[in-house]
Amino acid sequence: MLNSLKHIALACCFALLVAGCDQVSLADTTREKISSLCSVGQLSTAEYTVEKVIKASDCAWWKVGDRKILFSCRAYLEGGIDLAKYDPAKTVVDEGNKAITIVLPKPELLSFNMPADEIQLKYTKVNGFRMNFSATERTDVLRQGEADIRADIPNIGILDDAETNATTYFTALFKQLGFKEINIKYE
Repeated sequence: MLNSLKHIALACCFALLVAGCDQVSLADTTREKISSLCSVGQLSTAEYTVEKVIKASDCAWWKVGDRKILFSCRAYLEGGIDLAKYDPAKTVVDEGNKAITIVLPKPELLSFNMPADEIQLKYTKVNGFRMNFSATERTDVLRQGEADIRADIPNIGILDDAETNATTYFTALFKQLGFKEINIKYE
């Protein structure tokens, strides 16, 4: 009988030990989830399509005649978080209060694509003794158009939308993990 009680007590201790090992802390689950997200590299949270008219005029008083050219183009932009820049040391998990504070990298432009097949020459005018725009000059005009779009990125709103959408995404993720208080910061 005493031997049976020892076996039962030993079995209970083993069961408690195994049950204790199965419990994973909220902090560990969170680290694992964030680590799997970081392995993706980039989290795209906003996409924009920008249409632009690019024009150039070459009129000089010392040249006889003038030249004008006009293109329309479309650019595809993706904004989001580069998770390779995420620092796990800046994430604080309070398991007792089920609270998390996470500091993410500021949203940035992740992708810029201006496909050549979506660039259209809409208008060209050459008069006087002037020559048509060369292929190099056309390429330079298009490069200037791309530079104009890139320079206007802070005003377009894609980075603001990327931050808002990333906040929504991470808030939903952490609520699903069981957090009650979620603080998301960007730097």
